[in-house]
Amino acid sequence: GGRTARAFEGDIYLGKITYQATPSWNVVGQYSADPATIENAATPNSAYLPEAQRVQEQGGDIAQAYASGVLGPHALLDVRATRNRQELNSVPMSGDLETPGFQNISTGLFFGNQTNAQFSNRDRDEYRTSLTYYLDDFAGSHELKGGVEYADLTFSSQSFFTGDFSYTTRIVRGEEIPRSFAFSDDRSVAAFDGETTTAY
Repeated sequence: GGRTARAFEGDIYLGKITYQATPSWNVVGQYSADPATIENAATPNSAYLPEAQRVQEQGGDIAQAYASGVLGPHALLDVRATRNRQELNSVPMSGDLETPGFQNISTGLFFGNQTNAQFSNRDRDEYRTSLTYYLDDFAGSHELKGGVEYADLTFSSQSFFTGDFSYTTRIVRGEEIPRSFAFSDDRSVAAFDGETTTAY
């Protein structure tokens, strides 16, 4: 049995609007989100005292807009834009980022505080357009399709020791004594950007 109970709380939201702009053009807007919080997320629970547990926040939201239109008896144009924002954060249950955490390597027990804090974002903006052309009188029925897709990708991450220290202890002759510690006050954010373009 664990020392603390893992608890998950999440929501899912979805909204959609459709607009018939003209007899030939249809426009749609859609929004969805799935925020979630997981308390006492460190596992196995039996290895963490309550003050060393962590809470994880995750999920994000997606906004989309797309339009499709008939350009004539044989052509269909489709245009889409998507904004995707996702995050994953893990911090001590107490919210205390300045008190270091400990682990006793003899018992495997974590105590004092959660030893690590992490924050990350995963963002994507995407734009797509395609043209479909239908041939009905050329040796049967055929469908020709071409398009372009572009995506802008951003990832950022931050991970550090709580209190800027990581301590381990051990039990020797019945007494708990310090074993090792690590220090790092680097709380910088690492960010990565990229782009992709596809034509077909």
